[in-house]
Amino acid sequence: MSAPVPAQSRVQDTELSFSYRHPGGPGAVTANDLLVSSEPTLLLGVNGAGKTTLMRVLAGHLRVRGLDLSGLPSVSYVPQFFTPVRGFTVLDHVSYVAWLDGQPRAAAAKNAPQWVDFVGLGDLANRKCAQLSGGQQAKVQLATALNTGARLLLLDEPSASLDPLAKRELQDLYRNIVAAGTGLWVSTHQPHEVTDPFTRVIVLHQGTVRFDGGIGHFRQLGADATDKDDPAAVALAQATVR
Repeated sequence: MSAPVPAQSRVQDTELSFSYRHPGGPGAVTANDLLVSSEPTLLLGVNGAGKTTLMRVLAGHLRVRGLDLSGLPSVSYVPQFFTPVRGFTVLDHVSYVAWLDGQPRAAAAKNAPQWVDFVGLGDLANRKCAQLSGGQQAKVQLATALNTGARLLLLDEPSASLDPLAKRELQDLYRNIVAAGTGLWVSTHQPHEVTDPFTRVIVLHQGTVRFDGGIGHFRQLGADATDKDDPAAVALAQATVR
């Protein structure tokens, strides 16, 4: 059973507008008045839609000239693929990477066991990360992000390679994080992940936002689409009601 997450104050809503194009490449992501908040948000889109680029911009990993991110809270971006530090145990990784991300070394080491327990890896705290399953490695990444003290977590397709049981366990962790008031954005290309605890859906297609609204509205779009609605958003919405 996971430990509770310390309650946090909500992230202050911030609106951002920007356009980012990869150097030397055709791919671009454009956002106009994109609201960044602590509301549990699912970033939905097919592979190549620009989800990773958008998250990396919000995390400050990709720089956009003139874009001011000072209004955002502390952010932790978790990439899709896990690369463990050679020889590191779960506790080593959760402590060390959080320190690299700005936490004081002593605090990172002290708090690491709490977050390892929270994600359900307490019994594996001293196991080498390279020996873990894909689902367990996803939990290590989540524990590390929580250990940074960030108020907004950006998780890039964390369930893409997980089996159904691991996906269910990850969904339970999302609920606990949201219940504690930590901001959570998760990207996915799977429409069936449009479910609790997420209350907002952003559909990204070919680098632009095609839908941004509540889950109820999104599901209704799948049932009652009109010619005026965006085809990419409609196709994904319809997949949630089949």
